[in-house]
Amino acid sequence: MRYGFTRYRQRGSDGSTCYRFDTDKQHIALWGFGLWYGSREFGGIFLNRFNFVPQWGNFESLALGIHLPEDLPPLGRPRDQQQWQRAHRLCCKLMAWIASYECWVRREAGLDYRRQCVATWLRPLIAAERMPAGWRMMQRRCWDTDAVYWNEVVNGLTNTFRVKNVKQS
Repeated sequence: MRYGFTRYRQRGSDGSTCYRFDTDKQHIALWGFGLWYGSREFGGIFLNRFNFVPQWGNFESLALGIHLPEDLPPLGRPRDQQQWQRAHRLCCKLMAWIASYECWVRREAGLDYRRQCVATWLRPLIAAERMPAGWRMMQRRCWDTDAVYWNEVVNGLTNTFRVKNVKQS
């Protein structure tokens, strides 16, 4: 909320609270189940919290009444070269935004706060202090098809996190 998000709760339901951040250039929605990043130029990308499979939509913003994954409009894979280019640009912009948001959280709330948050995650893959760099690296390598490279990156990030946690225990 300190960042500028507005909270939208659904009354009398088990649905997830939605946090919205809307400007002229970007539309961001956060729920417990995922996030939406949209722009007028390129459409929008939904990223499910539990599987890293971006889904694209040819629209920039979502209705306020979305509180469950099944409330989302139809999303999917881009269909032609122009849609793929838009989706790719959106993924890069999304990852850059997440990196800048992580930097903001560290500046505003501190690294200890972020470490406490990460410690509550079911399967953390990266240490709190490495998050902005991890998202920027993903932005630079967005949609890279080199599976060996990605395996090394994920293993490196996971090992870094495990080593730091073992030392802190």
